[in-house]
Amino acid sequence: MATSCKKDNTQPVSNTQWFLYGWAFPCALTPMPQGVYFAVHNDHVFTDSIYLLPPINYYTVPLPDSVYAKAKLLQDNFPSYLLSHVPDTTIGANVCVYIHLEALVNGDTLKWNIDMDTSQLPKELKQYVWQVDHTLGFK
Repeated sequence: MATSCKKDNTQPVSNTQWFLYGWAFPCALTPMPQGVYFAVHNDHVFTDSIYLLPPINYYTVPLPDSVYAKAKLLQDNFPSYLLSHVPDTTIGANVCVYIHLEALVNGDTLKWNIDMDTSQLPKELKQYVWQVDHTLGFK
């Protein structure tokens, strides 16, 4: 898969540290917000077991290697733009459907909620959000 991200705009997130990606739909007409999260740890991907948040309870059996191969691209192309912004930030206008990212970097868990509508996003994030959408099966 080709990507237009320049190497100087990315900072790989180590696969020995915590990396999480997924989507959330907190405005769903259900008693609990809905979403699906994938945790990448030690060269494996685990998914949450209930699809409802909170709590997040991950399966202990990893997903197939093909899922890890896609997740590894997300780790390798992680935008340095995100690392330069305040943790626990929502980027974009839509707070009802968003991509959720978490990364453990230097002992700190950094979190972002990013609008899935790329038209409202900074140019530094558009290609990466498309890549996450594609990995999650939305594109």
